[in-house]
Amino acid sequence: MGNVIHFILGVFFWTFLEYVLHRFLGHWPKGMLKKTRFFKEHKKHHYIKNYFVTLKDKLLTAVFLGVCTTLIFHFLIHQNISKYFLLGLLSMYFFYEIIHRRLHLYPAKNRYASFLRHHHHYHHYVDDTMNHGVTSPIWDLVFGTFKDSSFSQK
Repeated sequence: MGNVIHFILGVFFWTFLEYVLHRFLGHWPKGMLKKTRFFKEHKKHHYIKNYFVTLKDKLLTAVFLGVCTTLIFHFLIHQNISKYFLLGLLSMYFFYEIIHRRLHLYPAKNRYASFLRHHHHYHHYVDDTMNHGVTSPIWDLVFGTFKDSSFSQK
């Protein structure tokens, strides 16, 4: 049972990491951070419709996240926890990549997908200071960056 909880914590932590990376590295970097590949690629994604980073960059991101998470959990907590947490984190990262691409390229097939599509498109096409969560609005609600986008652009 503990392994399932660690996996779920990894999934949940991804939603937080997604929000923080997107909001603070994708939109408001200061100084040297403006020169990072992450910032430049994210800016390009906002300005070129349907532009996504390469598969190679996505895999490198997954490896980086995996190594950092494993090291942190291995040394600070316990190796067994890191395996299941990492599996949840990386699973959600790959799920995020699929969702993000679908939100841009395909019409929604259910109510939640429609909600996420409106939520994300509000961020892209109306106000990029709001709605930073892609897979979930949880952290936008927590940090006050949620904007109801029910009636905004598709």
